[in-house]
Amino acid sequence: MPEEIVDEKTNSMSVANAPSQGSVPNQSAKATGFVASLKEHFGLWLMAVSGALLIFCFGFGADWKWMKQLVYDVLGMQLTHSESWELGAITWSLLFGGYYYLTFPFLPKDRVNRLILLVLSVGTVTLCTAAGYSLRRPVHFTFVLAIGVLFCVIDFILFWWHIGERHKMFLETLWVADAPMIAGLLTLFCFQIYSKHVVETAEMQIFLAGAISFQLIVSNVVFILSQFGIFRRIWIEPEN
Repeated sequence: MPEEIVDEKTNSMSVANAPSQGSVPNQSAKATGFVASLKEHFGLWLMAVSGALLIFCFGFGADWKWMKQLVYDVLGMQLTHSESWELGAITWSLLFGGYYYLTFPFLPKDRVNRLILLVLSVGTVTLCTAAGYSLRRPVHFTFVLAIGVLFCVIDFILFWWHIGERHKMFLETLWVADAPMIAGLLTLFCFQIYSKHVVETAEMQIFLAGAISFQLIVSNVVFILSQFGIFRRIWIEPEN
């Protein structure tokens, strides 16, 4: 076989087996982008992991001995499975209050900043604590509704004062996270008033606890997805 033909076959095989020019840089760019996203959204990642652990412990681990003892030491009573789910959702909302406080995007006016931070920190701790300690009491649902209203008002103020991307981000949070939660909680609140004669029954308590925990958990999950920009990537068409 001529020497030129052997060289051509060898070169063609080398080219076929060699990695494409863009594969290694693309993999490196993806890894770098992931690390950058992890640093930029570290608080959100922490909230997501914390929420998963809370829901797992309070929801799936409601029968664990140490969980029962912990809840009893704090609240002074044993909770049902539905109440444990709800307490986990309320605790996650309390953590979101801390997340808001630590990552608060400051507004142009310093007085407004301080007022919002004061309302947010004091209001979140007070309402979540009151909601946790008022389980099985008629006033409990009022505290839960107030938690949702507080977060909705804060997001509305942030939407109103900011411009550009932050303006769009908080508007999106209002529509996809806050508005559905408030609508659901208000519906449950009206139903509770309408069915006042059966509110104290065990079936109604289980229903309300499950509905409240569902609303709070879904709202928190949607908020995290919104802050990550997932919805904007879906809604905004890529430029050609």
